[in-house]
Amino acid sequence: MLYFKNFVFNAEKSLPLLLTFTFYLLFRATVKKTSGEFPDILPTAIESININCEPVLSGSRSIVKYKYWTFNYDTIEKELYESENVCDTIHKYFFFEKEPLSLEEQAYPLSYGLVIYKDIVQYLSGTDLPLRTNLEMVRIMKALNGSINTDVEQFEQDRYRIMEVIFRVNFALRRLIYGGIEI
Repeated sequence: MLYFKNFVFNAEKSLPLLLTFTFYLLFRATVKKTSGEFPDILPTAIESININCEPVLSGSRSIVKYKYWTFNYDTIEKELYESENVCDTIHKYFFFEKEPLSLEEQAYPLSYGLVIYKDIVQYLSGTDLPLRTNLEMVRIMKALNGSINTDVEQFEQDRYRIMEVIFRVNFALRRLIYGGIEI
């Protein structure tokens, strides 16, 4: 068992978390390299953990040990409940972009705000359509001139069974189009 600050690595369900976190770090590193106009991004306590990304991406045998990682949220939750300034405590552990990462995000702050603020209604849920990145949403809203076109229809009883088929087809098409894993 490995302990590092608030991390306790010991359960199977943490592999997706590790993969997501690794791809997120790679994305941020790519943005940092390709956009000299944006200021350097300082890592938070969680982001400063040194993760060897190569075994995760290549699928080597050493990845098996990461299968047993878990994250101990108890100490963070306790600190959040006891904190006088919850926002500072959240920012201590998790990173939130404060500046736009693209010119489109800068030009369309409303859609940028849809991703940043918690009380905004989310139009696309993970069961209706795959969730989009902020940049994708900005481009969609730009193409629709900022409007959200939605239909209100009778609720389908077999909705999830039907969506399962759509997801399988959609996933197969994505692999065909993009040639691999997407974030």
